[in-house]
Amino acid sequence: MPKKRKKLSPQLKEDQAKFKKEIKKILILSAEEAVQFFQANITGRQGFLDRKVKKWPKRKRNVDPGRNILVGKGGGAKLWKSISRTTLSARSVTIGIKGEPKDYASVHNYGLRAGRGKGFIMPKRQFMGESKTLNKKINRLIKRRIKKIL
Repeated sequence: MPKKRKKLSPQLKEDQAKFKKEIKKILILSAEEAVQFFQANITGRQGFLDRKVKKWPKRKRNVDPGRNILVGKGGGAKLWKSISRTTLSARSVTIGIKGEPKDYASVHNYGLRAGRGKGFIMPKRQFMGESKTLNKKINRLIKRRIKKIL
């Protein structure tokens, strides 16, 4: 025979609700941190930061030497602006690409075939992915929020 569940006290129910709100807030803040981190790979670092920055290969034809790699002509920032939180649930958050750049973002991030002629493979210029540095930042954020609760 299954055990009967005891009812939670009003105070415990209130604490449980506060905790759920705080978890959601932590997920939102973590997502914001990740978005800014990945955007900085494009706008500032010009490479992917894991433990250290892995710089991207230079363009073969550097027609516009002052322009950052993965930034469009005329300073267009479609890819940079498209990095955002794509899903949020009670237990997880996903960062991805929204909009038009979605088609070519993975080509740049993973170094895939780019359709620029037979056999052309885009050099890998990773800007999103698993990063030890980002994980440390998010862990610190979580610890600060938990201390605030307690």
